[in-house]
Amino acid sequence: MSRNTRESGGYLSPVLSILVALLLALGVIVFQETRIPAVTLLGVAAAPLVVGASDAIGTPQAAIVTAPTTVPTPPPSINARVGLQVGHWQAADLPAELASLHTETGASAGGYEELDLNLQLARQVAALLTARGITVDLLPATIPPGYRADAFVAIHCDYNNDPAMSGFKLARYGDSANPARDDALLRAIASAYGATTGQPIDPHITRAMTSYYAFNSGAFAHAIAPQTPGVIIELGFLTNASDRALLVGAQPTVATGLAQGIIDYLRSR
Repeated sequence: MSRNTRESGGYLSPVLSILVALLLALGVIVFQETRIPAVTLLGVAAAPLVVGASDAIGTPQAAIVTAPTTVPTPPPSINARVGLQVGHWQAADLPAELASLHTETGASAGGYEELDLNLQLARQVAALLTARGITVDLLPATIPPGYRADAFVAIHCDYNNDPAMSGFKLARYGDSANPARDDALLRAIASAYGATTGQPIDPHITRAMTSYYAFNSGAFAHAIAPQTPGVIIELGFLTNASDRALLVGAQPTVATGLAQGIIDYLRSR
């Protein structure tokens, strides 16, 4: 190395030191990217904040925080068995002891058949009950001899020559072996069904309801066991325009009212 070179090296070092000192004094700062660890807010991990990132305007990137998802607690399952009889379903197949009912296919009005509505609504009620863990038997007109369940409901729609007749009605067996339990089931359904549908109660209970064959194990083999709580419901009048609109056009409401009444009864046992 020559003498001139050594002198140049010795001369430039102080100059560079002075320049660096001046730059620092003027406040020229070079950012380096610094990362902050992920932050958990309300139980949700957010993306890391980045300070000094080289974005379009040189400002830090904001973290995006998502609110936690609340999962509703499912209602408790109900360990029970329920029989839903579809009124007039497969009536032609009734046994000899009930042969007089072979032609009983239900009411018809406004272009609708009672049997069709009974079946549609019973299936919807069954789905709602099954969702609560309840075992459901969808039964035709023929009841298995001595049928046992925690509740039995025969589902029908009503008919009257007077189109002004409206509302729903419920009845139990007039000679019930367990009137207290039957009445508890009846009250639970009446309360829930009336509140849900807005239907009034029709007080005109017929003998055909209180002596319904499916309750009468003393006279028929194909009837529920005396220990099985049971009721029959007329959901509304097909012959009334308002009731018919409910039974045809608001079936989820009808099914919900009936299912809720059954659930209320089962939970109160």
